[in-house]
Amino acid sequence: MIGLTFQPEVKRIIGVGPHYRSLRIEKGLDLQVDEPMLFLKNVDSVTTSEHIELSSQIQQIYCEVEMGVLVGRPGYQIREDEALSHICGCAIVNDITAVDKIELGQHKMFMNTTPIGSFVKVDNVQDVTIRMSVNGQPVQDGHTSEMLFSVTWLISYISAIMPLREGDLILTGTPAHPTLCVSGDVIELFSPELGSIQHTLKQDVIKN
Repeated sequence: MIGLTFQPEVKRIIGVGPHYRSLRIEKGLDLQVDEPMLFLKNVDSVTTSEHIELSSQIQQIYCEVEMGVLVGRPGYQIREDEALSHICGCAIVNDITAVDKIELGQHKMFMNTTPIGSFVKVDNVQDVTIRMSVNGQPVQDGHTSEMLFSVTWLISYISAIMPLREGDLILTGTPAHPTLCVSGDVIELFSPELGSIQHTLKQDVIKN
């Protein structure tokens, strides 16, 4: 059941990946790892628009459904057993990646590459289903129980590296089958716990 929704300002984005077991199996990656891979994403990439205008510099657009976790209470070196008290809500997110820009380090820097739904309170962050369809065809179907590291562990781990602030958004990873998309594709993200959003990709407007 989806509760009261809200849309606060996101001030910083911290991503985790590849983090889901199904994706790591798909990519042939080891399931036994001690630490997750982290990355920072441009906060100007956040958008709630139904029409996603992407830079024409991007040649390969990958769409990835994820659960975003918003920090509502700041903290440094947060204990795992206290981590839940630092979460103020969760949202469904499309973590769009400019795959062809990975070697240049630009793959998470482009505008409008983080379409996001409204934030909701979630009873159990490890019991959330996330799905994505492209042009009406299901392509991703995952569950947050697939994560290598729990959300509370991630909050504790990240906060040991840098203080977490109110407004920080943690992108918790995507399941198997992130999908190559093109201009004109209609992307729908759905979760029984987080709600749904739909947007259309467009690439002939913004030129850097």
